[in-house]
Amino acid sequence: MEDKKGILQKKCSLPIVVSLAIILASLIAYLTVSFVKDAWSTSWLIWIGCAVAILIALTVFAMIYCIKKGKVVIPRISLAVSIAMVFTLAYLCLITLMEIDKVWIMYLIMPIAITGADTVLSYWIYAKHRIVSLIAFILVATALEYVILSLVELITWHPYWLIPLGGVIISALIVVLKLREAKKAKEGKAQDTEAEVEIQETEEAEDEVQEAKEAEVLQADAKEQE
Repeated sequence: MEDKKGILQKKCSLPIVVSLAIILASLIAYLTVSFVKDAWSTSWLIWIGCAVAILIALTVFAMIYCIKKGKVVIPRISLAVSIAMVFTLAYLCLITLMEIDKVWIMYLIMPIAITGADTVLSYWIYAKHRIVSLIAFILVATALEYVILSLVELITWHPYWLIPLGGVIISALIVVLKLREAKKAKEGKAQDTEAEVEIQETEEAEDEVQEAKEAEVLQADAKEQE
């Protein structure tokens, strides 16, 4: 029991130290900016950045620990939450410190970043249903790319609706290719199984022939002795 408690304390000590270091650095930065620049009205953003930095650090530790244990749900959720917090921090900084129109478009970019990061993580850890993450990323990216570019008037709504349609077509092709690959793998496995069965039957037949020959030899020896 004491050994398990000691291992748990050892695993938690580094995240705690890192979190405390981030808080201390944020406090120093907050007081420095607030007093030197007299920016009390905007320096609160430092604490939002502190929370985001701690969340990212804890996400990294959770990913390392959970992936070693073969758990993939917690790292993927933590990664998505971290990305959402980063975008929220960026949004708050932009609307507080700068005068930029249509900053809310960042929240349309956020799902692209989340699904893209999830796809990369899924393939990195070789997740079972990683193809689903890839298809989700393609559909989300093409649809939101079309909406974002149209909203900022870089493209027109027509005929560029073909962009999300292209995403659907690409996703369908990936599914078809994946199904064909799975079918070929299944057929190959079935052929391997049949080959193994044939080899086993051949070996059994050879063993029976050998046993019959040995039996004949024994019978012949017995007759000679008589």
